[in-house]
Amino acid sequence: PVPYSIVAWAMPMLVAVGFYVLAAVSTIPELPQGWMEVPLYARGLPIDYLTAGVGGALIGYWISQRIHETRHFEKKNTKGV
Repeated sequence: PVPYSIVAWAMPMLVAVGFYVLAAVSTIPELPQGWMEVPLYARGLPIDYLTAGVGGALIGYWISQRIHETRHFEKKNTKGV
């Protein structure tokens, strides 16, 4: 389990910035349709990272917390029996 939710909020934005920096330093051919050669990681828009990235990270954090709570309750129930 992840102890801090700020990690779930920050990681998608850090990954997005990293991919944008990588896309900025990569080269694109000067062909008339050179935009078709842009790598897939450089095609994501900021709104894509905000919705899919943060949403997926928060769902993962929520599932992690539920697993942690389940283990805590199971341990508590076995001690009481």
